[in-house]
Amino acid sequence: MRSILRGLTHPLVAWWLFVGTQWLWHQPIAYQWALENRSAHYLEHISFFVTAVLFWWPVIGAPPLRSALSYPARLAYTFLAWLPNSFLGAGITLSRGPLYPFYVSAAMANGTDASVDQQLAGLIMWVPGDVLFAIILILLLVAYMQHEERQEERIDRELDAREAARQLN
Repeated sequence: MRSILRGLTHPLVAWWLFVGTQWLWHQPIAYQWALENRSAHYLEHISFFVTAVLFWWPVIGAPPLRSALSYPARLAYTFLAWLPNSFLGAGITLSRGPLYPFYVSAAMANGTDASVDQQLAGLIMWVPGDVLFAIILILLLVAYMQHEERQEERIDRELDAREAARQLN
């Protein structure tokens, strides 16, 4: 089981699963299926959750699998997932017309505009997602700087100990 988890949390695998799942489920056919079928809807949300856990594991480095990624690699990995997420939200927001037939009929029944509803949904996906990614990148940068400071202090202590030992001899 641990080797399966290690394989699924490998950064290249986890990144593709995370990004691919978001893009796949937001394709009109898959999205429509999830809206019309309760089991598909549950599958959609479970896959979002599972792939998010797999994606973030290498960033956090939580036990039992410590992250093999350095802090600069974690920053790059996260930034490179931010872009497709942002493009997806922007694409939904800036689409020329409604992408999902379900919402067209729902809007007609409610007397609302399906395009405006879709633009709002895209903005909700796009802007908070960008803010969240930006916050995480800032936190990673701070953690990296703290890590580097601890490394410098450790090296200074080792050098001081060597110098003290050499002066005793």
